[in-house]
Amino acid sequence: MIYFDNKINNQTYQQVQLTTQFIEDSHISEIIDIIPSYRAILIYFDNTNVSGIELLENLELDENSNSRKQSHFKQRIIHIPVLYGGDFGPDLSEVANVNKLSQEEVIQIHTQQPYLIYMLGFMPGFPYLGGLDAKLHTPRRSEPRIKINAGSVGIANNQTGL
Repeated sequence: MIYFDNKINNQTYQQVQLTTQFIEDSHISEIIDIIPSYRAILIYFDNTNVSGIELLENLELDENSNSRKQSHFKQRIIHIPVLYGGDFGPDLSEVANVNKLSQEEVIQIHTQQPYLIYMLGFMPGFPYLGGLDAKLHTPRRSEPRIKINAGSVGIANNQTGL
């Protein structure tokens, strides 16, 4: 496990992504899988041929390495249509009430900016999105829903997810 700053922000995200790309581009045969998160990278590797220390030495990952700075990663924009309210958004009124906004204001604020996918997790393919406007920060529900329909958009604290 390689750790970065214990912060969820764009700078840490960039470091995680650049380092992940650098590790992928190194094509080290002992590496089985690379799993980035908000602030860390988990590397699964075949430890019958190389130790963790040797693997890191082979990657030449250190604070003075320029390798990560020279790497780059692809970004793409994904447009996702969203329906709000009613059966499609049973918590819209709760988010509006908590934040002292109208439902229309919640929708307008929620859709006005792009979101960065910081990581996939919780369930396969579940994106954790950063960049939620502070006006929409809403505490987690005291009683979580037992069933959430596929395609639902959620807000919990300072994040939104699909």
